[in-house]
Amino acid sequence: MSEGTDAQGLIVRVLEGLSNLLLSIPGSPILIRYVKSSYQNDPVRSGIELFLCLFAIRYLLAPSYSTQKNKVVLSEEVLLILWASGWTGAYAGVGD
Repeated sequence: MSEGTDAQGLIVRVLEGLSNLLLSIPGSPILIRYVKSSYQNDPVRSGIELFLCLFAIRYLLAPSYSTQKNKVVLSEEVLLILWASGWTGAYAGVGD
């Protein structure tokens, strides 16, 4: 019986620590009040908004990619092959 009490005490201490940590974040009481008043009987809404929030965080933390055209650097061997074949740099079918 003592093992169950110890485990419960540990869980209570961990939850109290998490609660104190959450309350130390600026603006968290407002967020907690909003969640308590908005989601009393609507777990579907809670799930959808949680998903959207996580998606937004993932989107904001994703690496950005350049929209400018990438320049391809050819090796000297490839340039020699192109030069030997008579390639002038024009696109195929353009300027013929």
